[in-house]
Amino acid sequence: MQTDRSRKDQVSASSSDANIRDPSASVAAPTRAKIVSHLSAGLAPFGLDFVHSFDVHRYNAAVQGHRSLLELPGFGRTTALAVLIANSRALWSPFLAAMRDTVALREAADPLDAYVESSVRSVVAELTVRHEVYFASERELRRVSMLHAADASGFARRSPMHLAVHPTLGPWFGLRALLVFDVEATERGSDRPSPCVGCAMPCALPLQQALAEYRRLGEASVKSGWSSWLAVRDACPIGREHRYDAEQIHYHYTKDRSALARLL
Repeated sequence: MQTDRSRKDQVSASSSDANIRDPSASVAAPTRAKIVSHLSAGLAPFGLDFVHSFDVHRYNAAVQGHRSLLELPGFGRTTALAVLIANSRALWSPFLAAMRDTVALREAADPLDAYVESSVRSVVAELTVRHEVYFASERELRRVSMLHAADASGFARRSPMHLAVHPTLGPWFGLRALLVFDVEATERGSDRPSPCVGCAMPCALPLQQALAEYRRLGEASVKSGWSSWLAVRDACPIGREHRYDAEQIHYHYTKDRSALARLL
């Protein structure tokens, strides 16, 4: 889900956030289509099953004026390829399988963030084009807004309940990473309208109740009163058939390591 925030340990061969390949390498730079195809095929087995490309300048225009948000590199190009990586509930099974097989994941401060980061890096490392990688779990100097990226790209639209809503998945997906490549975008992104247009907004009342609890309890309400926030998500009429199962929902909201361990 797009509410995952903590960036702790990461299981990765490299700690560099800017995975830069030599642009003068003899191998011809791949096109947008080849990059997207490579990412789609490589990330799907990890449960990262949505790869959405767009022009990075759309994101930069969306965050212009936000002091806390980082503008992304365009590599001096008029258009530059950005790729948003997301997942449906398909993430859960391969994540649990990796947890069973990998001691480093079980010992990581945030196993899911570590799993996503190592999975993305392993696939992107095979590309011979200059690029940078940003994760949703990064909250410091390299902070980017996955919500702005989803909206600017047209993958999903910001909704009145302060979540991104996909036209098929509804709110049942996670925004995991944003990649930028030194390649022409060739397509700007989708301008499709918000799926919330014309909706009766059944999320409004649950949102008011969750916000009231948040004002009363602060950040503690997100974990102790997570069922109130789940009610906001459940109120959305779109994508109910893509709802996460109970164990996945519980872990995403609570980060309960003991509950996770019982599934292994």
